[in-house]
Amino acid sequence: MTEPKESEIQKVILDFLRLKGFMAWKNVSTGIAGGGKGKTRFYPMGQKGLADIIALKDSTTLFVEVKREKGKLTEHQKKFLNDVRNAGALGVVARNLDDIVKVIEKYSL
Repeated sequence: MTEPKESEIQKVILDFLRLKGFMAWKNVSTGIAGGGKGKTRFYPMGQKGLADIIALKDSTTLFVEVKREKGKLTEHQKKFLNDVRNAGALGVVARNLDDIVKVIEKYSL
């Protein structure tokens, strides 16, 4: 069986969070291409390391970085998750839906 793509894992997690009453969305933190006179440049948008999914419910803010089974966090992603945890939010890495189910159960969300 082939390993699911990150985008497939994200969709399942988003659907689940919405069913659990979260307002949840996929963060799009890419950038825009531009330039002039035949030159192409890429202009990044947003904060480096920002989590893939942001979810809100009651007074809980959840940031989810989705990785495939062998995927590794970048230093920016590690820093972002650490920063949101220090700010009182939940910052988690999810490799599958079960990881999110465990968070929901642990914090009774």
